Amino acid sequence: DIYMNAFPDENERERFDNFLKYLKRGETARDYCYHIVLAKDEGGRVIGGCVFNYLKKSNAGVTEFLAIRNDRQSGGIGTRLYKHVQKVLSEDAHRILGKPLDYICCEIDSPEYSRAEIKKYLYFWNKNNFWRLNFDYVQPALSADQEPVDGLWFTISPQRSGAATVSSRLVADVLYD
Repeated sequence: DIYMNAFPDENERERFDNFLKYLKRGETARDYCYHIVLAKDEGGRVIGGCVFNYLKKSNAGVTEFLAIRNDRQSGGIGTRLYKHVQKVLSEDAHRILGKPLDYICCEIDSPEYSRAEIKKYLYFWNKNNFWRLNFDYVQPALSADQEPVDGLWFTISPQRSGAATVSSRLVADVLYD
């Protein structure tokens, strides 16, 4: 329910069977790692989650989605979950390439496209140092029976200090992978 509520546009949603396929394929892949992390409350009920992956070629992580149940938002759960994502992606980079992670990328709804009444998601990504890259971004169709999605921003967060620019080659590599 959390996932469906966070992504009401079915064209933005990955199919659940694909999640399982990507996890299985990621078990033996040498050029990427696929992760699904769930946040649970004290009673063991899922209150949020994140799907993310590490890409060796670009030494970058991609947050596919991060969502927290509406009634539990703004309580620090998303921030704790994102900090865990950073830790796991950093560990992936060190284990696979032997060096620190360079970037984490994420596509988010543009404020004009978003169905959210309150744009608090913009605050969340901004406080975690994500920058919008200024180009027209379209999420490719996720399957043969889905449509491409426009109205999204491609954002990036440098993970090492001193990065003030992002190369077009890096963006192309991330989008390709």
